[in-house]
Amino acid sequence: KDYSIIVQSEIIEYPNPDYIYLPIYENFNVLVKQNEKICKGQVVIENNLNKVLSPVSGSVLGVKIMSADGKNTNVLVIQNDFEEKEKKKREFKTIKYSKDEIVNLLYEFYFNKLASDLETRKIKNLVINGIEDEPYIYNKSFLLKNYEKEILEITDLIASQFKINNSMIAIKSNDSKCIESYLNKIGTYPNISLSLVPDYYLLGKEPFLLEHLGLNDKETLIIDVEVLFDIYEALFLQRNNYKTLITISGPTLSKSVVIRLTKGTLLEDAIINNI
Repeated sequence: KDYSIIVQSEIIEYPNPDYIYLPIYENFNVLVKQNEKICKGQVVIENNLNKVLSPVSGSVLGVKIMSADGKNTNVLVIQNDFEEKEKKKREFKTIKYSKDEIVNLLYEFYFNKLASDLETRKIKNLVINGIEDEPYIYNKSFLLKNYEKEILEITDLIASQFKINNSMIAIKSNDSKCIESYLNKIGTYPNISLSLVPDYYLLGKEPFLLEHLGLNDKETLIIDVEVLFDIYEALFLQRNNYKTLITISGPTLSKSVVIRLTKGTLLEDAIINNI
């Protein structure tokens, strides 16, 4: 049998859905009530370290049990009113990009652990993790290929401001198009290198990636490329990123695609409307 697949080359844009479903994980608290009107960007679920923002404005329908991450989980259901009302409009202004301003903005946009790491740790190595563990998944590869400029800019900003001398972008060694694209642009960023990682299962996990690269955990900061793009949106555009990429693929499908959709979209809706 031929299990090779060809993924459609362009990212499909899926519009905002009628309903958003946000998982409520253990030790998280819901901050909104049934029938409450909420704004886009409002914190609706939180624990001590993390906050979940509503990616749409609308009405809270309540909590129901649904399958999330492979198990039954309480989920907060929000009905989209498509008005895109935001609780707080930000006035865009040029940032000087000092260390303190970067850390403050990271805290403001809820990248608390990263902000704390940059504040308190002596980091010698910065690794941007573009390695996808699962077969037939292309989210990170598409993000790397479609946003080279943004990824290089934000990597260079963090490395230069925090004086991290060894910065690298880890890419699968068989992703020839992605490698070629970065080799054409990385010359203007002398502090960043490419690290080509073999396509082995689990090498995308931090402990295995560190071991493969021969780097010390205490001296190394690893940022997933999907998180890095969210950081770019926060620092350069001063906004939250409410979108994410998903891959729907397999050898038996008529077409395999990468879709950009709103976080909290029901997977069934994405499949029905795109496959």
